[in-house]
Amino acid sequence: MRSCLRRLAPLVVALCAACRTAPAPDDRVRGPDRPFIKLAARNLGLIVQWEGAEVPEAYLEQVERRLAKRLRTVYRTKIVLYRLPGPVRTIPPELYMTFVEADVDDVVITRLQPFEREDGPVGANAYVVALADLSIRHEARLEKLASKRKGRPQAKKLADLLVRKISKVWTDPGAAPPLDPMLAADQLADRNACAHAVKLYERYFDSNPQTITGLGSKLESERRWKRCERRIRIQEAIRADRTAKFEIRVENEGVRPEILAAFERAAAKSEMKKLLARSTDKPVTIFVDTNRITVAMRYHEDRYLEAVADRERYVFEQPVVYVDPYARIVDAILTYREEVEAEVEPYERRAIRAMNATLRLEKLNGDYAAIDFSDLEDRLLFTNTLRLRVGSRPEIGVPSTEGSVTQSQRWVLGPPRDATGALTAYGLVFEFFGLGKRDKK
Repeated sequence: MRSCLRRLAPLVVALCAACRTAPAPDDRVRGPDRPFIKLAARNLGLIVQWEGAEVPEAYLEQVERRLAKRLRTVYRTKIVLYRLPGPVRTIPPELYMTFVEADVDDVVITRLQPFEREDGPVGANAYVVALADLSIRHEARLEKLASKRKGRPQAKKLADLLVRKISKVWTDPGAAPPLDPMLAADQLADRNACAHAVKLYERYFDSNPQTITGLGSKLESERRWKRCERRIRIQEAIRADRTAKFEIRVENEGVRPEILAAFERAAAKSEMKKLLARSTDKPVTIFVDTNRITVAMRYHEDRYLEAVADRERYVFEQPVVYVDPYARIVDAILTYREEVEAEVEPYERRAIRAMNATLRLEKLNGDYAAIDFSDLEDRLLFTNTLRLRVGSRPEIGVPSTEGSVTQSQRWVLGPPRDATGALTAYGLVFEFFGLGKRDKK
C-alpha cells in the first residue's frame, strides 16, 4: 500500500501544481488587449440602428443576436434588445419606459452604416448611455470593416470586434448611478411624454419619503404629475372637441330627480337654446345645484374681440372687459329659470326663483371665467367680482376697480403686472380674454 502511494505521489504533486496555475473563470476577459471587467449587477439595454442603404433582414438579425450574446457573455447580465430604424438622437419615450420596467440602467446604442455600396464595408459606432442622466459614458468605434472580398463583413466578426472594443473602454458597468424610476418619470414629464410619465408615477411614487431631500423630490414629482395629468386631459378634450357639436346637457349637482327633469324639459323648448346655438357651435352644459344655475359655454375669443372691436380699450388707463356682449345670453338664462318654474309644483317655485345664476365661459384647457348675476324687480344685477380659474391655480375672485358693474356693464382691471414683472390677478383676466391680442391688432 505504501509503495503504491509512493508511486502516486509525483502524479498528485503535478495535478496540484496544475490546479494552482489554471486560469480563473474570468481570466478569459483579461489580457494585454482585454482588461479586467467587473460583472454587471443590473440589466443592460441594447439598441441597434442601421443607417443608410437597406440591408437584408437576416443579416441584421444575425448581428443583433451576436451582439446580445457577446454582451451577455462579457457582462453576465440580461440583455434587453430593441431595434430602431434610422438615426435617433434620443431614446423614444415608449422605449425609455420599457427599459425602466425591465430594470435596465445602461444602454449600448449601436449604429451601423455601410460604405460605398449597400453590400460594402461597414462602419460602427457604439455608445454606452447611462439612463439615470442620459449621458454618454463611453464610446467605441469601428472605422471600416470588410470581408476578404471587400464586401459586407460576416455578422459574427462585426459583432465580436465591436463588443471587444466596447469591453476595452467599459470595464465597470456599475460606475454610473442606477436609474431611479421616479427620476425617469420626471424626465419623461419634462419631455412632455405625459402618458408614459403618469404610468410610472402611479406605479413607483413614494408617498412616504424618509428624508428631507426625498420630501423635496416628492413635491417636485407631484407637481410634474399634476401638470402631466392636466396636459393629458387637455389632449383628450382636444381630440373629443374635433367632432363635438352644439347640444345642451343638464347635469345634476345635488337636486332631486324630479327637479332635474323639470330643468331638462324647460331646456328642450326654451328660447335660450336657440340663442346659445347662435353663440357657439360647441356643447353647452347646465349645472343645477340647490342654490345656483350655472350655464357653461365655450369662450370664443375671436367672437368676443370682434364684438368689442369699436369699444374703448382702456378706462382710466386700465384694461376693460365688457359684459354686454353676453347680456342677451344672461337675460335668456333668467327667462329659462322662469320657464323651469312652470315645470315644477307650485310649492317648489319659490326655491327655483331664489336660485342664483352664473354664465361660465370655458376654454378647452379647463380655464374659465364665471359671471354671477341675478335680477331684482325686473332689473338685471351683476356682481362686481369676476370669478376666474387659470391653469392649476385655485379659483380666485377679481373685483372691478371701477365699482358697480351693473351700471357700467364692464369690469375695469388693474395693472396686468406688478413692478417686478410678475403676473397679477388682473393679468390673468387680461390673458384669459385675449386682450393683449386685441392691442396688437
